[in-house]
Amino acid sequence: MRNVMRSAAMVATSIPLLLAARPASAQYAGVWEATSPAAIRNENGVETPTGSVTITITIEQRGDSVFATWQRGAIEGRPDMPARQLKGIVKDGQILLDGGPQEAKMMRNGEEEVIRLTSSYALKLQSDELAGTATVTNEADGSVLSERPFSAKRKKA
Repeated sequence: MRNVMRSAAMVATSIPLLLAARPASAQYAGVWEATSPAAIRNENGVETPTGSVTITITIEQRGDSVFATWQRGAIEGRPDMPARQLKGIVKDGQILLDGGPQEAKMMRNGEEEVIRLTSSYALKLQSDELAGTATVTNEADGSVLSERPFSAKRKKA
């Protein structure tokens, strides 16, 4: 009987230690949903969001790396957007994701212009929410075109 009690006590004290030893980046794995403006108008440095769209982000970990699939929901009057692949790492208690370069159409002074952008995210886990900053950078000159708060909630199964 004494051995059974000792074994039960060891199991009870070991489980919390095993859970605490889980890699920090494993906490980010799962499906997340965010709501984002469908478009942002920028006039003289003043940003005005229009409409909204649901973004689904699926995050997985492989070794020390974190990979995500970013899928934008449908926007009326716009073509579907293929899923984007993001890659990143967990560093200093946050997940750093980079979307790599992509082309985007912008209107400048009434004329359409195609530019290459990179989207990056620095997000911290707060309960069942990823919260932080989304930054959009112009690939041509490295200038920051936009930096704004971003958050996504863990999607319930």
